[in-house]
Amino acid sequence: MKKIIHLIHNDKFSSGYINFMISNMKDYEHKFFLEKGKYEVDLIDNNFLSSIQIIDFKEIFKKEINKEFLDADKIIVTGIFGVEKYLFFLPKSILNKIYLQFWGGDFYAYRNVKKISKTNLKKMMMHYCIKKCAGIINLINGEYEELSKIFPNNTKHYIGIMPADPRRIENFEVYLAENKKTKRIIIGNSATKENYHIEVFEMLEHLKDENIEIVSQISYGNMEYAKQVEKVGKKIFGEKFIPIKEFMRTEEYLKFLSTCSVGIFNNDRQQAMGNINRLLKLGKKVYLRKGTSMYNDYQKYGIKIFDVEELKGISYKELYEFDFNKGKDNYQKMLKRDEDYNNDWKKILDT
Repeated sequence: MKKIIHLIHNDKFSSGYINFMISNMKDYEHKFFLEKGKYEVDLIDNNFLSSIQIIDFKEIFKKEINKEFLDADKIIVTGIFGVEKYLFFLPKSILNKIYLQFWGGDFYAYRNVKKISKTNLKKMMMHYCIKKCAGIINLINGEYEELSKIFPNNTKHYIGIMPADPRRIENFEVYLAENKKTKRIIIGNSATKENYHIEVFEMLEHLKDENIEIVSQISYGNMEYAKQVEKVGKKIFGEKFIPIKEFMRTEEYLKFLSTCSVGIFNNDRQQAMGNINRLLKLGKKVYLRKGTSMYNDYQKYGIKIFDVEELKGISYKELYEFDFNKGKDNYQKMLKRDEDYNNDWKKILDT
């Protein structure tokens, strides 16, 4: 049985990742090293607690952990947010069996780094790790090409989604069946500038006197940017703009998304896919920035999405117009997409 070690960035996705591996990838021996952080482990089966160790990433140089890395068949590092400065100093015997799973923000952050800067040193470390590791894992098609524009490389690359928690039963069919037309529009997924919220607000400003409700999820990210989004949203739309400042539990958030008719994600990179995926499975109308890896990936599966540029001068009726049958078709195609991406993990672990 292959021994797989997972070195995991602490985030709200971490427990889902672990639960997916122990539930769906049972043909492997898993050991998880989870970074210390604010998110606690919530396991599907507490019998696996012994296979999880909470660490600071700098502890990977400890003799006992280093030995586990040497004994492993594969090491999956998921979420490359600062861990590269430690991976850089690992011996090649370990680095050469590491697979780096990039989430998006971890490599896009280096797009515009100046050569003479502290950040450029981190970029050089990242580039070295990318060139020397066993493989690169991106969440969707098209991301490897984007990564390679920043970090040219000839490393083997794979597709592997950030898997959802198997326990999380999201009953999309129920919400799809009772899909009712509302005037609520959700713009963006977080308080990060890559969402370009204000650009969308300006595109929709001509509809500010119509019967609309605009919401933006700004409960996490850059809080200074969140204040700016709220200020401009209120200035343009008044009480029709509602900022979401509190984090919602999964089921609560799904119910909330089911009350939205339109989702607009003007992100200039792969981001917000949890929100987008759920909205598409709920049969909602979704606008994305054309030319991004996300836009191209959904189109590959024949999923009906719309270009954000179409919002310029759009009529009130056109904004909400969407064939319910097309929404149901999107739901079926999203299920096929999920199945394909889940199978990709087996290919990665078996390679």
